[in-house]
Amino acid sequence: MNFARPEEFFRMFHPRDGQAGNLVLHRRRQKSYVQTQISTIDLAKISRQACGLEEIYFSTAAFSGQPLLLNFSHSNCLHLQVPKVEWNTYILLTLRLENKGIPLPTATVFDGEKYTLLWILETPIKNHEFYIYTLLQQALHEAAIGFNPEKCNLDIAFLVRMVGSVNRNTRKHVGLVNDYGKVYSRSYLEGAILKSKQLTAIEVLNLQTQAGITLELMSLIGDRWFSTAQNPELFYDWLIFFGSSLCNFCTPEQLFKELCAIAESLEANQWKKICEKYLVLIKSIIETARLGYINFEGIHLSINEPNWRDMIKGKLAITSAEQEHLGLQVLGNQSSISPHLHRINKSVHPIGTTEFVPLGRFLLQKV
Repeated sequence: MNFARPEEFFRMFHPRDGQAGNLVLHRRRQKSYVQTQISTIDLAKISRQACGLEEIYFSTAAFSGQPLLLNFSHSNCLHLQVPKVEWNTYILLTLRLENKGIPLPTATVFDGEKYTLLWILETPIKNHEFYIYTLLQQALHEAAIGFNPEKCNLDIAFLVRMVGSVNRNTRKHVGLVNDYGKVYSRSYLEGAILKSKQLTAIEVLNLQTQAGITLELMSLIGDRWFSTAQNPELFYDWLIFFGSSLCNFCTPEQLFKELCAIAESLEANQWKKICEKYLVLIKSIIETARLGYINFEGIHLSINEPNWRDMIKGKLAITSAEQEHLGLQVLGNQSSISPHLHRINKSVHPIGTTEFVPLGRFLLQKV
């Protein structure tokens, strides 16, 4: 299957309507940006309206609010972005991937500076499976070592330039340099990509446990959404506990956005109005959480110790009723595998404040 028109390409990303979540469109200005949301089924139509406009990006995943892991809804797409260094960068990269057993991408976007390889899945990766998405993106990133893969490849909130839009840096239209067009079964593509990574059972179990902590914290804060604000003394604890698990799935830049959004939700206020209160803590979490500890205000927290989940349970005063009602088996230290890994997160509360502009304003010739 080849794409006669760009909109045929865009229709492949989210072929089914009725799925929860929206795509995020992102448009960069000189020193800032604006964002808007669109339904997944409107991507092809909007691509025609965006043709010829500068600096327009879209998320390959769908979200319930800001483009955050905590708002992740689903994705039918995996990605790999590398800079063009030589005339044959793309040829050498696809050969490298082929040697590792990774098939050709569905399509490749080129903006004059970077190649973005995209693999489309027949069935989406759902919000409770975000750790699988992380594993797959890590494997693709590692397979491309030597080609300077972009760090943003590792984030679920990845953005790619809209085909037909204009790259301000090169003054060139973004286009498809390859439209192989094959849509892959999820089981086949997962197997091929993860085989190249050679994960150990312990590594997978640890990621599943950390993903379970994140999902159970999401369930707990969702259930306590209106009562949480009555306990401001716990706001730092919420950030620390979320940060200790999210650090396994986010780059430092993305983790900063996730934690800022949590602070916004806890305070019911915009980040610019509360940043002084939380900036030092968030930076402390980002700096060392991946190393297994957090230092803040003279306190050393070892977040990989066996009693860490007991500390979360105690600090947040999780009751037996909450454990049973919400299925908090990891936070309750009853299991290393959360039941939330096998069921869709139905949270109705997006994390963070939303600053989306109307679509009409977003698509103005000059924002």
